[in-house]
Amino acid sequence: MNLAFIGFFITGAVFAIYAYTFYSLAEKKLPVFLKNYAFAYFALALAFLIWAFAALNNNFLVNSVIIGNILLLLGSIFLLNVLFNNNKNIRILSIVVGIILSLAFIWMRLNYYQPTPFMSDGVLIFNTQKIISIILSSIFVFIWLPANLVAAKKVTANIPIQGMSFAYSFIYGISTIAAIFFIAFKTVPMVITSFVTLGICFAMLIYSNYVASKLLPNQK
Repeated sequence: MNLAFIGFFITGAVFAIYAYTFYSLAEKKLPVFLKNYAFAYFALALAFLIWAFAALNNNFLVNSVIIGNILLLLGSIFLLNVLFNNNKNIRILSIVVGIILSLAFIWMRLNYYQPTPFMSDGVLIFNTQKIISIILSSIFVFIWLPANLVAAKKVTANIPIQGMSFAYSFIYGISTIAAIFFIAFKTVPMVITSFVTLGICFAMLIYSNYVASKLLPNQK
């Protein structure tokens, strides 16, 4: 059984559903700039779906990692729009710097730290080099997690349920830790554990988006 295909496909589908449910919220019940948040998760979902099909074709593994990295960086640039929405100048500067650093990262990935993924017992191991792992983990900690917390705050601001904001923030925190471990782990059991954790966290967030869609008033 190709566990990598199943795991990446299911997780990618969960991310896509989460992105869609959040986009629907941003379209009617949240500030419009949060559509960028949904676009980031659409990019992440596509990366996971690409890795799913790469697991069926070993010749595509290396290229799929590069493509996935590009999509992750693209999603991160979308999230800069969320983090710096209140300051146009800083937002533009951060996006320009983000694009430059992203291009530098991909160049470094292609020329000095080429991906070395492999399949083990039906599971895709990224086998990420330490410096690349640190960079990608930092992106999740300093861009994705803060953007997740901004989204959580905006979603729960007008929901009269005590502890809703904390619940959102807690789930985002756990999912960020799982994502970091997913990048760093090089053993089958730990990769599977991070997959399951991500899936459970975002299944809960999809349900939370459904609840929010019922409780939030439409934007005027």
